[in-house]
Amino acid sequence: MAISNLFRIFVYKQLVNLKQTKMKKVVFAAVVALTIGLTSCGNGTSKTEVVTDSTAVDSTAVTAVDSTTAQIPAVDSTSTK
Repeated sequence: MAISNLFRIFVYKQLVNLKQTKMKKVVFAAVVALTIGLTSCGNGTSKTEVVTDSTAVDSTAVTAVDSTTAQIPAVDSTSTK
């Protein structure tokens, strides 16, 4: 009789543990689904802002000097020194 009671207790504990494990998985899956749903929707708001460029430079006031096109004095290859 004592063995059957121990067996019943063992089976009961296993079933309770199984139910708790399944419930944890169900709650976790619900939390994941809720998180994905909220992040993918973006809460239904869309922001359109006008952005002004604060680093714009007036190109008419700046004169650019290209150093790669500097004047190189011509050398006459036919003359000898």
